[in-house]
Amino acid sequence: MSNIDEEEQPAEPRKPFCPKCGSTDIRGSQSHRMLDFLLKSFSRRPYRCRSCRKRFYLRRPEVDPANDEE
Repeated sequence: MSNIDEEEQPAEPRKPFCPKCGSTDIRGSQSHRMLDFLLKSFSRRPYRCRSCRKRFYLRRPEVDPANDEE
């Protein structure tokens, strides 16, 4: 039998992390390379890890229009 409480609770969104060191202390990085502008069209944004300084790309989070405040 399944537990009803587990089914009702939505899964928590995963916090983005650095692919090199696994740290969640990351920030957006400035777009300055041609590759950055190309990947931007595929919803990929550059980020940088504050722990190991690795620069990498992640998919931009989806914006829910119902929760979007103007």
